[in-house]
Amino acid sequence: MTSPKRWRMKRPQRLEHARAKWGQNPPESFKRFVRHYANWFKIDLVCAAVEAQLLGHPVDADYLEQLRANRARPKKKQSVAVPTEIDQDDYHAFIVGYTPAGFAYGVTWEEWDQMNPEDEVSRPVDGRLPIECPDLHPPEDGAELRRILREKHPTFT
Repeated sequence: MTSPKRWRMKRPQRLEHARAKWGQNPPESFKRFVRHYANWFKIDLVCAAVEAQLLGHPVDADYLEQLRANRARPKKKQSVAVPTEIDQDDYHAFIVGYTPAGFAYGVTWEEWDQMNPEDEVSRPVDGRLPIECPDLHPPEDGAELRRILREKHPTFT
């Protein structure tokens, strides 16, 4: 299914279509008109404000500067949730998650021993890694663990 033609229009076509649709009547609210225009043609707000200005509508200069400033502002990076406790069982040294059926998946104790051959502690007696061993915990950002899991399990995403 293709997108509506108005979403694929270039600026001259949009201006012609807008003159036919809305005419020269000034909108009650410039901000509302700009949001509607941007949504109707699927363009960004700055472009919609400039085109509304080209159509002859009164321009709120402060609003236009605010839109330009928001466009230039870098997006915030989302923080990665770091697990505070390592989930383990008799088969898995590190459990990444669970399938919808409830089965665990992650790094097995055999894979853990292969990745860390110099570690003295391979499989703890009580089933948990000692808390006082920071070198055995996964990296804070999880990038290293994801890289290892992708190498060991090609289906891991």
